[in-house]
Amino acid sequence: MVKIWQIDLNVAPDQWRDCLAWLNHEEQEKYHGLKNRHDARRFAAAHVALRRILAGWLMIEPWDVKFAYSQWRRPYVLGGPFFSMSRSGDLSLVAVSHHPLLGIDVERLDQVVEWSWLETIWSPAEWRRLRTMKNAPELLLRLWVRKEAAVKALGLGLTHPLSQVVVPLSERTGPNGARLWVRNNQASHCWRLYDLPTKGGFIGSIVTARPVAPENLAVHAFPP
Repeated sequence: MVKIWQIDLNVAPDQWRDCLAWLNHEEQEKYHGLKNRHDARRFAAAHVALRRILAGWLMIEPWDVKFAYSQWRRPYVLGGPFFSMSRSGDLSLVAVSHHPLLGIDVERLDQVVEWSWLETIWSPAEWRRLRTMKNAPELLLRLWVRKEAAVKALGLGLTHPLSQVVVPLSERTGPNGARLWVRNNQASHCWRLYDLPTKGGFIGSIVTARPVAPENLAVHAFPP
């Protein structure tokens, strides 16, 4: 089972300021290290909401959610559930599941996409096809989001070359998703990719190791 939430981060400080004490040392350090006050506000709102979501899943208090960190500094909950979070502008997406290999990503559509800074992320197969296509900026951004979701599922973040992730080049995946290939340490993995119905102005995708029923791909507003 997978459940997905979208969190509006453009909220008044009084909705999260009293909850800052819930954040652990790593979260507090990141929050206080952000010089841009808008980035800091969004970070705090996202992490307070994440704790509320995980606390509801675990049926505990938000301040009792304990994170551990991988060697790549990816947070996880000891004993599960598995989760993935992404943030862009004033929107955050959170996915939670009982199963590992879960990655989610979201990006604003109003970003300027330059072909030059995307040239190194394509696999040879993708590059052969892209050279024959007229790619709108939205499609290029969608492909980027799909690749980021895949490396998040792998757990390595952008330390893993995006050219080792082969994504479908279609504008949209259907309700049953699409296959996605990830190469890592001489092994090849075939996972499932789903584009998500985020709010207007954003693109989101999720990658899972197992197929997800269409009804479980609904994106829930948080708070409801």
